[in-house]
Amino acid sequence: MIVSIMNDFDKKIREVTGTYLKTSSIEIIQVNVGTPCDNRCVHCHIQAGPDRTEIMDSRTVHLVLRAARNAKPKLIDITGGAPEPTPLRLHKNRKKRRP
Repeated sequence: MIVSIMNDFDKKIREVTGTYLKTSSIEIIQVNVGTPCDNRCVHCHIQAGPDRTEIMDSRTVHLVLRAARNAKPKLIDITGGAPEPTPLRLHKNRKKRRP
């Protein structure tokens, strides 16, 4: 499936190579669910903390889950602050890894 939305990077790849970037499989999907967290760690790559309120909305959660079902990755890495405080409870949808 080729996505019709092209950003500047996609356009440059097409210009240079004459084609789109393609993959035969996706092994990991990393999902950043939001920035709320009980801690404020200096090493946090998204600067999560108790005063941050950005959270993935339910429409996006459904889109992510649909994309994951279609891509069949080996791993879905849920990140972004602490997933537990988010009201969406995306982390509750996890299943055992497939062999």
